[in-house]
Amino acid sequence: MKVYCLGPHQDRPEILLNADKKITYIRGKSFMEDALSFYRPIQDWLIDYCNLPDAVLRLELKYIYLNTATVKELLRIFVRLEKLFQAGVDIKIMWYYADDDEDMLESGRTLNEVTLLSFEFISYKFTDTEFG
Repeated sequence: MKVYCLGPHQDRPEILLNADKKITYIRGKSFMEDALSFYRPIQDWLIDYCNLPDAVLRLELKYIYLNTATVKELLRIFVRLEKLFQAGVDIKIMWYYADDDEDMLESGRTLNEVTLLSFEFISYKFTDTEFG
C-alpha cells in the first residue's frame, strides 16, 4: 500500500499512514472548513488497510484541538471501522490527550461510547514545541 503522509498546516493535523511499518497516526489541530474532503482519503486508506490479510490497526489520535466537523468525520470513520472490527479485524484506537485537557479526554470518551471499537486513553504532558 502507498504511504499517506501529510505535514501539519495551520488548520489541519499531521498524518502518517504507513502499512509496511504499521504506523498510523493523526496529530495536531483539526479545524478546517471542509473536513469531509480532508478526511475522505484517510478513511479510504484505513478501510483498504483493514481489508488486507492479517491486518492489525493501532490508530494513534493525538489532537490538541478538533472542531465539530472533525468529530463528525471521525465518527464516520469509526462506524466503517466498526464493521470490520465486528468481522474480526484487530482494531484499537489510541486516544492521546494532554493531562490537563479534560475536554479532549471527554471527546474521546464520547466517541468510544457510540462505537464498539476498543479505545485506550493515554495521558501525556503537553509541551508547546511538540506540534511545531
